[in-house]
Amino acid sequence: MNKILPFLVFTFALLVHQQSIAEAISWSSLSPQQQKVLKQLESNWDQLPEKRQLRLSKGALRWSNLTPEQRQKAKLRFNKWKKLTPEMRQKLRMRFTQFQKMSVEERKVLRKKHQWFKKLPAAKRLQLKQRWKNLPPAQRQALRQRLQNMTPAQRLQLRQRLIDRARELNTVPKQTQ
Repeated sequence: MNKILPFLVFTFALLVHQQSIAEAISWSSLSPQQQKVLKQLESNWDQLPEKRQLRLSKGALRWSNLTPEQRQKAKLRFNKWKKLTPEMRQKLRMRFTQFQKMSVEERKVLRKKHQWFKKLPAAKRLQLKQRWKNLPPAQRQALRQRLQNMTPAQRLQLRQRLIDRARELNTVPKQTQ
């Protein structure tokens, strides 16, 4: 039995690998629109991993369905992405993964907070960003940890205290009042 187990594991791994090779997307199976978008990759297409081929083919399909305005916005975002440092890209990927793990309600709350922040006057947004950046890293991390460990009810209480404080300072946008 001990001699058969490694053989079975190896055979299974080989079959899975062969199956994934067989499932690779051929260049000719792409639509003309996808081929046009992915033209630069045609010569290397067969060497790309199956997952990357699938991701690229889906992306090319989405791209071909975008309006010219949407394409322009996407190009601008991509150029901005390319200018980011590898560390910043990794940080953003991590945040995106955290966002995807949130419940629908948590995402809704986060989006609402983001909209609130965007509606603040530019000077106030800058002031808040600067206050955050001026905090020592250990204090920022402690605040993040504290917020993550709060229950929804505790977060709601904190939010209300912050809104009340902002009202005292007359800095709350009209929608949250």
